[in-house]
Amino acid sequence: MSTPAPATSTTSNIPRINEPAPDFEAKSTQGMLKLSDYKGQWVVLFFHPAASETATVRAVFVIDDKGIIRALIYYPMSLGRNIDEILRVVDALQTADTNACATPANWRPGDKVVVPPPQTIADAEKRLQSDYEITDWYLAKRTLS
Repeated sequence: MSTPAPATSTTSNIPRINEPAPDFEAKSTQGMLKLSDYKGQWVVLFFHPAASETATVRAVFVIDDKGIIRALIYYPMSLGRNIDEILRVVDALQTADTNACATPANWRPGDKVVVPPPQTIADAEKRLQSDYEITDWYLAKRTLS
């Protein structure tokens, strides 16, 4: 009787959201690029493997000024990227960081943002006295000043 081989798992080296972006050096259309050269800046990386690949997957990485991966967007070769959406993502992430809020779907600068939910009953009651747009006890929006 033969024993089946144990199941193996492959560990992926794909970075994850909220993890530090690994430093790397890569050949680009602008010459050699090293991620650490952009330390302290928000970075949007567009990865587009060479046309010689038959099954390429394009990726966009948004990395914040602390070197943390904040968004990953993967596209199949047959689908174009929406630059307006990528810029919207960067604006939304920066706004959320600056204002301790969240941004709803399709948010654009100037739109109302989502206020964090209340932590206590007293906070929920206080929220009712605010000028927030209140949908429910846990969902409220406000205009940024």
